[in-house]
Amino acid sequence: MQGQKQRADKQQNRSVRSGTGPVQQLHKNAQNISGTVQNLERKLHELDADIAADLAGKQGFESHLATLTRKKEDLQKKIDVNKQWTDMFDKDVGPFQQKYVHLVEDIHNVYGTAKEFHAKGIQMLIDEFNYHVAYKRWDDTFNATPFKPK
Repeated sequence: MQGQKQRADKQQNRSVRSGTGPVQQLHKNAQNISGTVQNLERKLHELDADIAADLAGKQGFESHLATLTRKKEDLQKKIDVNKQWTDMFDKDVGPFQQKYVHLVEDIHNVYGTAKEFHAKGIQMLIDEFNYHVAYKRWDDTFNATPFKPK
């Protein structure tokens, strides 16, 4: 029995010296596990920081989206008011605009007639009173300013 015990002690001494004994193996495993846990904790902290940054970014986007939504609603209200105004304009002012077009045509016709009679009047002044359109002579008793309507 002592022989066996001596052999076991020798084997244990050899494994302790070589670092391959059960205690050393347990210590090595504990170190590996500790390193892995620390690595995982570091990665977890990084992920938590990323999540916090993402949440802050999300809140920023939501705030900006809310601002844009309010602006869109305000612009839509303005569009609705302007549409209502243009509908009212077409309904209330449209007939007056048509009447205005007819009045402009009538004024054009009346003005054409006035130009024609003006030209006849100038011709009569030339024929009857020796009127000169471009200038007044020293002995003219007739006073007028030359004018030709367009």
